[in-house]
Amino acid sequence: MKSIVNELETLHPLLSNLRDLTITNPEMVAVQVFGNKYGALDQYQTALEELVKVLKKSLDSKGLQRRLETLLWPLREGETLKYLTQIERIKQTFIIALSLDSASSSKKNTAIFEED
Repeated sequence: MKSIVNELETLHPLLSNLRDLTITNPEMVAVQVFGNKYGALDQYQTALEELVKVLKKSLDSKGLQRRLETLLWPLREGETLKYLTQIERIKQTFIIALSLDSASSSKKNTAIFEED
């Protein structure tokens, strides 16, 4: 579980980079909507942070509290799956938008090379 938490925490800088990309590249039209307040980036980051909290709570507990966390896991599993499902859904949206912007950029580059 610790490795999962570490992987989730390493996504934070990537999300910051993607947010910067949405701000500095106006030609990436499909990605622009991610940077809006309460947009996909905010939703993704919130879901990641909540998931990390849930997982860290289990990792940080000791002794009797740890045993209690183990017993409560089936009850928290639904909450964890909710965040994972939300993260996966938003990730698919990112992939589609980045693909659209990539295709659009390729089309523009092809048109430029054909002019020469």
